[in-house]
Amino acid sequence: MKHTIAILSVFLFLNVSTTDAQFDPIKRCVIDANGDCLPTAILTAMPFLRIIPDARGGAMGDVGITTSADPNSLHYNSSKLAFVEKDMSFSATYTPWLRNLGLQDVYLTYLTGYKKVDDLQSLGFGLRFFSLGEINFTDFDGQPSGTGKPREIEFAVSYNRKLSENFSMGLS
Repeated sequence: MKHTIAILSVFLFLNVSTTDAQFDPIKRCVIDANGDCLPTAILTAMPFLRIIPDARGGAMGDVGITTSADPNSLHYNSSKLAFVEKDMSFSATYTPWLRNLGLQDVYLTYLTGYKKVDDLQSLGFGLRFFSLGEINFTDFDGQPSGTGKPREIEFAVSYNRKLSENFSMGLS
């Protein structure tokens, strides 16, 4: 009986129709079954913090936590900066977003770096800027009520200390 319920649940889940909402390239919006544009409000808080800012970590399937220590370690785990070998290093990244959808003004910029204090300690810093481009605002009736250019920004500072040969601590 349990197997039957599980199989029916999976079957029902997989047969959910996804044709109710489609992207209309002429209207340049996602439309519902009636052909009306759906609102494009972002409903999550600070989603840009989940975006992988460096190419190496992103290209390897977002596994930056397992890579060797470099300036981008501040994003994954700042305590890795206690194991850096160079005295100082910086990294700058520019990532355009959604260019294939015709959005030319959505991008992520990331600047990060570190400075070794001594063999056991280091300081890290980071600045991340995400531009969401120009967004059309609407009122409760769906009527245009202007435009805006929302931006998100993060400042990060970290102190990192090596506690043993294979263990460190970071405070961000």
